[in-house]
Amino acid sequence: MTGDDPYVYPGTSTLRNALGIIDSAKLNRVERRLVVQRMRHGVRTQAQYLKQLAAQAGHELDLTRIDPVTWIEASKASHGADYSPMVDVIRQAISGKSYS
Repeated sequence: MTGDDPYVYPGTSTLRNALGIIDSAKLNRVERRLVVQRMRHGVRTQAQYLKQLAAQAGHELDLTRIDPVTWIEASKASHGADYSPMVDVIRQAISGKSYS
């Protein structure tokens, strides 16, 4: 990258960022810390979206019935086009019953 690149800070190879951090090593450390913090919040954003979607369909979804590890494994499986684990997780969270 050159100093003429509009996506980096002049005279650096550091991408422009909302935090205004010019040092690439510092930006890397801060980004890693932020990712870890977000991961600690649980199975963030997707679960809240799922809860809203379920409510719009007339279902009450209990997020406390979703085990984060099971959710992540089901999410990984769905990336490989195997949706059955995710179906089981969602069904259990909706009804409170196990579908094994």
